[in-house]
Order: sequence, then C-alpha cells, then structure tokens
Amino acid sequence: MKQKLEITEQDIFKFVFFKERLSDERLIYLEDNSYYKNQIKYYQTIKNGLDLATSDSLKMKIASKISAYKTEKIFFLYPRKYEKEKSNNEALIYAAKTADVPSKISTATFTDEDGKFLVRKVSTQSSTKLYIFSTVDELIQNFTIKILPDKEKITITNNNEPIELPGNIKIESIEIELT
Repeated sequence: MKQKLEITEQDIFKFVFFKERLSDERLIYLEDNSYYKNQIKYYQTIKNGLDLATSDSLKMKIASKISAYKTEKIFFLYPRKYEKEKSNNEALIYAAKTADVPSKISTATFTDEDGKFLVRKVSTQSSTKLYIFSTVDELIQNFTIKILPDKEKITITNNNEPIELPGNIKIESIEIELT
C-alpha cells in the first residue's frame, strides 16, 4: 500500500517548473496520483502561457501607451484567467447542510508581464495564503509586496513559506518591490 504524502502548492509548482528540485518520492507520487491532475494541468497552462513570445510590434505598441518608465525593482502582477475542466466526480454533494461540509476554497493566480513572478492566492472564509514563486528558480529575498486595492504592504525576508493573512482578502493586483 502506498504511503499518502502531504502535497503542498509548492510541490505542485516545482513538479511543473523544476522537477529536478522535487524529491523522487514526491515526483513519483504526483505522477501516479490523479487527484492532482487538474492542479498540475493548471500550472502547465500557466507555464505554457509564460513561454509564448510577444512580437516586437506588439511590444512597441504597448510601450507607446505607457507614460512612465518602469523601474526594474518593481513588478506589477495582474490576475490570470484559467478555465478549469469540469469533472463530475471531483466534489461530494451533500443532501443537507452538515457540520462536515468543508469550507469553500477560492483561488487566483497573478503574474507579471515578463513572467518572472507568479503569486497563487488560496482563500477560505477565514484566511488567505499567498504563495510567491519565481519562474526563473530564484529564492526571492528581502522584498515587499503591496496588495491592491487596499494598499496593504508586507515586508518578507524570503519566499520559502506562504504568507498567511486573516480573512478572505480581495486582491485586484499585486506589486512586488525588490529591496
């Protein structure tokens, strides 16, 4: 009988972006477990979208509409849309409200225009976790994030652990400032 592993959002990110940084045990577990299929497919879609090249003519059109010069130390992340495949056997349907009903989880993904950063928001009614990833396999150290529209600033030493915030936070965009 296979041992059940506790798989985190970071494990799934590494599985898609940097398989060599994932232990053999977790790699095999994720390859063999269909439970994580949609999450893996989601990150693969994000990775494929980041790999698409933007034409020079489109870059010039965009640059002509930007009035201010963007510093290399501030990155603006905006939500990415993703269409999830629907599956009939993914969730249990309860006939009556019970105490065992899991809380609703909502997710969102934010990326910058260059695809250097990816922030995954995972929220329940009582808390919000922000997983901050570098798609170029860097440990991000000593940085500040600003959550918009509330303009809440959080200073972080590194991105090894997710940021946990109380409540279900509404996020329109995120700024990452490297210090």
